[in-house]
Order: sequence, then C-alpha cells, then structure tokens
Amino acid sequence: MCKEIQEEVCILPLECNVTNSPFSLCSAEIEAKYQEIMELTGVLDFGSKGKVTCNQNDLEDMGELGHGTCGQVFTMRHRDTGQIMAVKVR
Repeated sequence: MCKEIQEEVCILPLECNVTNSPFSLCSAEIEAKYQEIMELTGVLDFGSKGKVTCNQNDLEDMGELGHGTCGQVFTMRHRDTGQIMAVKVR
C-alpha cells in the first residue's frame, strides 16, 4: 500500500512500484526542489528592468481578464514600478 522511500517521505501510489519509477525522488531531492521554489516565490522578474520582491499588497487589481476550470486571471499593476501583468488565481 505505502512504500517508504525514507523516514520522512511516504508515497501512496494507486498501484505502482515506486522503486522502478523513473520519477521517484528521495526526500533530500524533494526538499531541495521545495526550497528552490520558495526562494522564487514573491519575486517578479521584469527582464531588463530587474527583479523585485513582491507580495499581494504590492499589487493593484485592475479587473478580471477571464476565468476557467483552473482559476481566474486578473490584470494587476505593481504599485512601485507601475508594471502591468496578468495574474492567475486558483
């Protein structure tokens, strides 16, 4: 039912052999990927204009662009730079 890769990680596959899966990751790899993602969270890259850290309060909602089964997309303006962007919200 549950095959433990290491003490901290437990994958609950429907019916698969985790040890033969080319997609299985050890907990150290999972933690490294998580840390990489978290380091980039809240960073906006404006290309030649540079990168800025940002949180939800730094963005001004300018209205909905559209929506679908995976969420809504809004037009937002970054208050400090004036940069306008599309932001997907689930």
